[in-house]
Order: sequence, then structure tokens, then C-alpha cells
Amino acid sequence: MRIETVKIEFFYQPDKLEKQFHHPFDSESDAVALNEAINTLGQSDDALIHILGNRTNEQRKRIMETYRSMFNQEFRDKLLMKLTGNFKRTLELLLMPLPEYYAKLLRRSIYGPGKDEDLLLEILCTITNLQIRQIKEIYQCKFGKTLEESIQNDCQSKFKHMLTLICKAERNEGIVSLDKVRNDAEALFEAGEAQWETEEAAFNTLFAFESYEHLRFVFQEYEDITGRTLSEAIESETSGYLKRALLTIGEQPFSVFSAFGNEDWIFNRK
Repeated sequence: MRIETVKIEFFYQPDKLEKQFHHPFDSESDAVALNEAINTLGQSDDALIHILGNRTNEQRKRIMETYRSMFNQEFRDKLLMKLTGNFKRTLELLLMPLPEYYAKLLRRSIYGPGKDEDLLLEILCTITNLQIRQIKEIYQCKFGKTLEESIQNDCQSKFKHMLTLICKAERNEGIVSLDKVRNDAEALFEAGEAQWETEEAAFNTLFAFESYEHLRFVFQEYEDITGRTLSEAIESETSGYLKRALLTIGEQPFSVFSAFGNEDWIFNRK
């Protein structure tokens, strides 16, 4: 069995793009080396693995453009026609535009034989408005229905409501207001621990529509007000996939690069 694990990156925001580039980077040198690797395929695949596995998605895109210009051929087509099995599948995914790749993962997580709601959380609860819109457009184009319709038809009641709100791609990405931070922290306390029954709508709305940076301050303010962490409150006041969704979103302010930085992804999702 060939390579099972490769380095893959999520979408990139313009202001963070340069930081996530592999350096040094020369698309012409990479294109020449990859062309030689294709022509000697089977003798040694090290160049393919080394180059494609150590470049960002944007860099791989530039390499393919340079390859087309230099050799008047499509790199992806020429490569894949000579491969088979897991190695072909791995490189095919690696060369796929990332919004398309994640649209396919979401489809499989909802309708596949091993439904994977954890993957729904990993993707939808950690990305930006722009990334959600990109995925939604491709999803509808490829599968003939909206992502929201798929979620509504398949997910648990409370969980699907939360994901449907996130799919609106209306998360606030503006400046954090400290006054609003305190108001939101107090509102969450009143909706949760101060009630006999938790008002989950308050949690849903805040976590679906406020920025990750805003939520970071809300977590801090909540602990200052109550002496208890917001994560502990979520653990005790909510349950199931809704609880996991809230906790996943809540973790993002503390690991902001996890959704679109360099990640090691295992290509074992069928």
C-alpha cells in the first residue's frame, strides 16, 4: 500500500497566505522536476511525494499553471492516467481545489454508509463566511441541492438547527466591542446556569453569528463573572452533537490557525 498520509492545507485568507507558503518556492523548478518524475514513474516516486506533499494548495495550483505553460499539457491529467489504487486517490485529492474537496467530504459525511457527523463539526464549525459560501456554491452545483437541505434532511433536530445557522455564512467578522462581550457573557449565564432549563437559542445565535475573536473574549468574561468556565457550563447545560458543536466553535479562538493553516489530514474517508 502506498502513501496514506499527506500534508494538506485548508483555504487561505489573503493576509495569511504568504505566511503559509512553503519557502523557497519556484514553480518552474517544481514543474520540471514533476515532469521528470512522471516520465520515470515507477522507478522512484520520491519527487512526487516530496514536492506535492510539501506545497500549499495555492502553490500546487501555481505549479499546475506553470506546467501547462511549459509543456502544453495538463499536469493533473497526465499524472493521474499513469496511477492506480490508493496512491492515485491520494494525489487526486491533493490536487483537487479545496472547496470542492470539502464539499465532497460533507456530502459523504451526511449520506455515506458511515455517516460522520464529527466531520461536519470539524469543517463547518471552524471556517469563515467566505469559505462556507465557496463550499455551498460547489455543493449545490455538484449535487443538485443546497447544503442546508442536506443537513435538514439528515441531522439530529438540535444539531441541524445549529449547522443551518452557521451555513448562512453571516458570522460577524468586524471589530470586537468589549461592552457587547460583557452583555453576551451575562446573557449566556442567564440563558444557561441561571435557568432551570437552558435557552439553547441564545447559545445557537451567539456561537453561529459572532466572530471567533469575539467569542474568545466572551469565554474570558464569562469566567470572570461566574468563576466557572464557559466550557464547563456548556458541558453541563447542553448535550449531544449540539454540545460538541458549541465546544468545537469555542475552541477556535484559541487555535485560530487550525482551520486554514497547515494540517496533517488522513485520507481514509471513503
